[in-house]
Amino acid sequence: MRSFVIGLVMAGTALVPVSTLAQVNPYGSSGKGKIYGLDLTALQGPDSTPARIAIVMDFSGSMSGQSGSRTEQSVTSRIERGLGGMIGGRAGAEVSDQLRERRQKAEEAIREVASGVDGLPDGTWFNVITFESQPHPWQPSLVEATDEIKEEAKDYFDDLEPTGGTAMIPALEEAFAEGPDFIVLVSDGEPNEGSQAVLERVTELNADDAVVVHTIGIGEDHDRDFMETLAEQNGGETHTRGAGIF
Repeated sequence: MRSFVIGLVMAGTALVPVSTLAQVNPYGSSGKGKIYGLDLTALQGPDSTPARIAIVMDFSGSMSGQSGSRTEQSVTSRIERGLGGMIGGRAGAEVSDQLRERRQKAEEAIREVASGVDGLPDGTWFNVITFESQPHPWQPSLVEATDEIKEEAKDYFDDLEPTGGTAMIPALEEAFAEGPDFIVLVSDGEPNEGSQAVLERVTELNADDAVVVHTIGIGEDHDRDFMETLAEQNGGETHTRGAGIF
């Protein structure tokens, strides 16, 4: 089912393209080299050198919830049930369950980040730092995005499971310590330390404005103002998944 993509959905009695309903297809990804619409392939280091990117990925327990806005969840849930009913029996029930699982925030974030990493241009340096109650760097430092390394990253993503709290500051400290040009923060909730504490710590860490911080907020319950402010104060973009789509 990993390659399953739906092109049309039912809204009332009409068929509507998925692209008009959501920023991200809940059954696929934004595309190679992109994370929720943020194009990693367009990022460049100083003097057009290959980019150095630290991806900081929230994997706290709340990431086990469903992605998308409430309206999108309702629409896609009806699709899942409808497809399961059309197939019928145990097979239909399994299809519905698998589609529902693909809308889980954690599963969706894995697909997005994995697809983003898979499309990184040759010469790019990157690392993935997942966090819940503490940070978990995939590699000790940034590594070059060779085909072999990107395959290793895919294996790493397959073993991730959401758990614990949202200790954001230690994860961001780890990211800054690796000397990136860009940090991409993917999170669905408020940090344990409080948003103001995170903003102040990042201001200290990025005192020379050497690092651009892009933020991606997932789910309607994320602190949108905080994510936008963090990006704005550090020269980055904010992308939102799940809030204000409709």
